[in-house]
Amino acid sequence: MRHDEAGPGTMPVRPFLDIAMKAKSYKMKIQAISSRPERHHGLGADGMDPFQQIQHVLGRHRPRTVKPDDRAHAAVAMILRERLDGLSVLLIQRSLNEKDFWSGQIGLPGGRTESADNGPMDTAERETREELGLDLSDARYLGRLKDLAPKGLNIVVSCFVYALRDEPVLHPDPLEVAEAFWFPLRDLDNPAGRARIRFLFKGRMRSYPAVSIPGPQERQLWGITYDLLQQIKKAIIPTDY
Repeated sequence: MRHDEAGPGTMPVRPFLDIAMKAKSYKMKIQAISSRPERHHGLGADGMDPFQQIQHVLGRHRPRTVKPDDRAHAAVAMILRERLDGLSVLLIQRSLNEKDFWSGQIGLPGGRTESADNGPMDTAERETREELGLDLSDARYLGRLKDLAPKGLNIVVSCFVYALRDEPVLHPDPLEVAEAFWFPLRDLDNPAGRARIRFLFKGRMRSYPAVSIPGPQERQLWGITYDLLQQIKKAIIPTDY
């Protein structure tokens, strides 16, 4: 995806489909908050593992899709894997680029649909190959989440969920991806990492839930990516992730 495209179209359209706002245009304040942790249980009543549970839940109903019309259309890939620290999702941090609307944001691999793509799922897989060198043709496809069409952004985002059995060898494109890493889904409920993103937009203070990601630099997962992960979390419960 070209860096001068404003919006995905993750992630974004630059994949980091986080509702990114240029720091020089908006004042942001990150305020940590505390909250009681949610409680989760073990496997579902029918003894399904997390991937079976997600596939079952996503397959029960046809996901809500949004017709882009005159809006940009982006597609992202949510890639899951069981690791030592539990069920985890593959996230990326976008490379810094002043021409990239999603510069520096945390999100999922993906981007804007192109005329040669055979639908948004093909877009998500193509962008994942381009950004991470990861071919999803052999991955286990679990289903599609509900499309998102966030207010204030002229874009529709589609998300497709995959599962990997083995640890993949990644080859991030440095022009687009600064870092690729696994994020344990259980950390979505860690009260120590809960935060809020606040910024002034069109004369009104906006506030969005976020999750702080550990590391040498403070980073927040929020916006579109946060909303998509909340969707998958609902599909996992009541399994133990």
